[in-house]
Amino acid sequence: MQEARPFFHRVESLRGIGAVMVAGWHVSGWGVNGVQLLPHLPWSEVSWLQNAIGRLELALLPGHAALMMFFVISGFVLRVSLQYGPQDVAHATIRFHLARVFRIYPVVMFSMLVAALAHDWQIPATGNQPVAPVSLSTFIANLLLLDVSLNTTLWAIQVELLMAPVIVALYFLERWQGAWALAAIAVATSVFSFAGGWTPWRPLSHNLFAFVLGMLVPTLGCKLLQALSSLAAHRLLFGVVFCLFLTGPALG
Repeated sequence: MQEARPFFHRVESLRGIGAVMVAGWHVSGWGVNGVQLLPHLPWSEVSWLQNAIGRLELALLPGHAALMMFFVISGFVLRVSLQYGPQDVAHATIRFHLARVFRIYPVVMFSMLVAALAHDWQIPATGNQPVAPVSLSTFIANLLLLDVSLNTTLWAIQVELLMAPVIVALYFLERWQGAWALAAIAVATSVFSFAGGWTPWRPLSHNLFAFVLGMLVPTLGCKLLQALSSLAAHRLLFGVVFCLFLTGPALG
């Protein structure tokens, strides 16, 4: 009988914290009567103290860093899912992709319907694109995640969907060549992420590395932590959390 897949309570807790951070970051751009609640640029007509409080609030909502954390967690969880599933390539691939489809698409379709109703069947204006009516083809494309014009923040779910076959391929590559082959890919994709155009879609180019790093957690990540003392592990944790909150203010 196959061993049951473990449930990682602390990882799920991290997902919850990350969800609050990402949601807070998006809400920070909302406005009431034309005035933003928490603008990403300093206010021009308030004191330095009010601006400092606003900057602190934004620093405590590292939305992009939290999204990277989500992608790393996805790589970790999906790799473990493959590990505790069937190990022949065909069966594992079919089972994995069916699970991803039924996990992602129902909630996406519901959210796109809600977005269409909320926007009165109009595509919201973005950049130089004015408001436009939602055609049937555009609505279907949004339901299938071929387009996210009704809710542009779902580009991250598009990345998750595109990564599904990549994760399967990397998992079986790791089984064939070992974890260090995956580590080499993690280093390469981390470097390439700064280029931005090495895959056909720029968001995938920028974010693929995070999933690969997550896939290394159950193997090389565990070995690293087991080799560290308790003090060193806590220092590493502090450094990671510090970088999580500092990256945005330091690099923009």
